[in-house]
Amino acid sequence: MKNIINMLLVIVCMSLVYYAGANKSTTIVHKDVTSQQKEFAENEVDDYKEAISIAKDTNKNILLVFHAKWCVPCQKMDYEVFKSLRFRWKIKQKDFLKTNVDIDQEKNKDLVIKYNIKTVPYYVVLDKNENIIKKDQGFKNLKDFLSWLD
Repeated sequence: MKNIINMLLVIVCMSLVYYAGANKSTTIVHKDVTSQQKEFAENEVDDYKEAISIAKDTNKNILLVFHAKWCVPCQKMDYEVFKSLRFRWKIKQKDFLKTNVDIDQEKNKDLVIKYNIKTVPYYVVLDKNENIIKKDQGFKNLKDFLSWLD
C-alpha cells in the first residue's frame, strides 16, 4: 500500500511539473514588454533555417535546444534555466542565438537525424557554418548549464 501511495505521489508531482511548464510560452508576446525583454527576445528563434540565416548575417553561434513537450526534464530546464535572467544575460554576453527544436514536430525530423538525437533535453552549440562546437544531454541546473556554456 505504501508503494502505491508513493507511486501516485510521484505521478502527481511529475504531472504538476509538466503542466506548469507546458502553459508557459517561450517567447515574449505581450503589450508591456520592456526594452530589456525585447533585447533578450532577439537572441531566440524557434526555426532552425531562420537561426542559420541570422547567425551568418550577425556572426553569432547557435545554441540548439532539442526538447519535447512531454519531457519533464525539458520542462524543468525551461522553467529553471532558460527563463532565468542569468541565462539570458549569458547568451547575450556570449552572442549566442538560442534555437528551440521540438523533436516531435515534423519539420524537425531531419534535424533529429542529422544531430543523432536519442534523448532530450539535448544541447548543441554550432558556429555560423553549422559546425558543432560542443554538445551535451540531460538535465542541468542553472549553475552547471552556465558553466557548460563557457
